[in-house]
Amino acid sequence: MPITKQEAISQMIWGFHDRDPRNLRRLNDRCIEQLALNFEKDFYNLAILAYALSKMSQKPRYWGNTKVTEYIKQIESNLKLAQQLLQQNKPSDFSSLLLGTVSIIDKIESADRRYVRQPIEKAKLKIAATLYAQGFSLGSASEITGLDKREILGYAGRTMMFDRVKPNLSVSDRLASVRKIFGK
Repeated sequence: MPITKQEAISQMIWGFHDRDPRNLRRLNDRCIEQLALNFEKDFYNLAILAYALSKMSQKPRYWGNTKVTEYIKQIESNLKLAQQLLQQNKPSDFSSLLLGTVSIIDKIESADRRYVRQPIEKAKLKIAATLYAQGFSLGSASEITGLDKREILGYAGRTMMFDRVKPNLSVSDRLASVRKIFGK
């Protein structure tokens, strides 16, 4: 079932407030599905935010860190403001606010160089690999996310993204599909 921007923001607010990475990851998946159905830059940014916030929710070092507390308050405030902007039918302000919130997360992660790939970049890579696994061309996935094609292919292969996205069919279901194709 398609998700609306309003639903996505509401789920993001609660998921981040409750520090619930599992629900934020599900939200990320739903935003990617919506992005694949009807490419809208907002769903791309919502998917990035959901993924990055899920990663932040898993890191207890952020929740007691006074340096990060102001950023977290700003993220929460931006999400609530984004919800209001949608209700007021201000799509360009909403889009700008999403980008600003992504940049806040990037600032937090840039200060913490524990990981080779930061959550924003990893979110983009996951989105690109998922889109590719869902049938987008490698070029389209690369163009949407701004990532190198080889990087997307490598990630999709390492994570077995095609196995996650494609439904598993039994041998009898596959045989029935082949028979249907060839009219037998």
